[in-house]
Amino acid sequence: MSAKELRNRRLARPYHGVRRSNTIDLDQPALRIADAIAVMTEGCSLAGWAARWLQGQAYCDGLHHGVETPVKILCGPGSHLRKRPGIQPCERLVLPGEIVDVGDVVVTTMARAAYDDMLDAPNPVEALVALEMATSTVIEQARTYLANVEAVYGSHVKTRGRRQARWALDHASTRSASPWETRTRLLAVDALGVERWLVNVAIFDLRENLLGIADLLEPESGLVLESDGADHRLIERHNEDNVREESFENHGLVVVRIGSGQHSRAERPLTIERVQQGHARARTNRSKRWTTEKPAWWWDWPPSRRWD
Repeated sequence: MSAKELRNRRLARPYHGVRRSNTIDLDQPALRIADAIAVMTEGCSLAGWAARWLQGQAYCDGLHHGVETPVKILCGPGSHLRKRPGIQPCERLVLPGEIVDVGDVVVTTMARAAYDDMLDAPNPVEALVALEMATSTVIEQARTYLANVEAVYGSHVKTRGRRQARWALDHASTRSASPWETRTRLLAVDALGVERWLVNVAIFDLRENLLGIADLLEPESGLVLESDGADHRLIERHNEDNVREESFENHGLVVVRIGSGQHSRAERPLTIERVQQGHARARTNRSKRWTTEKPAWWWDWPPSRRWD
């Protein structure tokens, strides 16, 4: 392009030396990632949440509680990539086998990207969220395996953030279907001291009818915790939630619903109290007309494949 063409007001200038059309039709975070790719030099690789997003993983949009997190780029020797707003160059060691090509973009593998997200998470809870979303077997997405992330962890030593990454690996479930489910499970562990929660488990009545999939079930008491993210506010989803909750309670389960806002620092003590009260009610409820034992028809029913 000529100097005159570069001065065209219809061109956006996200970074020095980068021009793109103002009319480009890309939603976030695709546009942020595209801008970051434009400044990558030889020896760089896209990493963290952006690498996971580019490889088709869910719940990695570069937002943490509504605040944008930088696009991480791992820089090899001689790459000379400088820090820019929204871009975080990083010189962590990259080992053979931790880099792949997605089209013409060099990115870290999903396992390595999840590992970097665990290291950079603001706390152990969010490290666990990143790990569980990257390895979930119940989300329709590309995924990696816990063993792959464990192998990446074992290949690197003396890296800042490894303690919380180790904690996340020790507490991970591959059955969590959303970040809020993971956060709700940890809140429940804090509230009751109960580690054994069944995650996204199918519950049936005693006639082998499916009552629903419970986000969290404490099997000893019959307490069900349902985690309500923003999508649960939609009318159709809300109606489905109500029907499932009534079905659970009509068969002797106790249901406590926890919205995303009830995890806030101000609301958390009250939410813990609600979980404790629900647990107390469930323990005194002697009317158990439910089971998690799967009937024979379950294994031939196509929708069940998501949950088993």
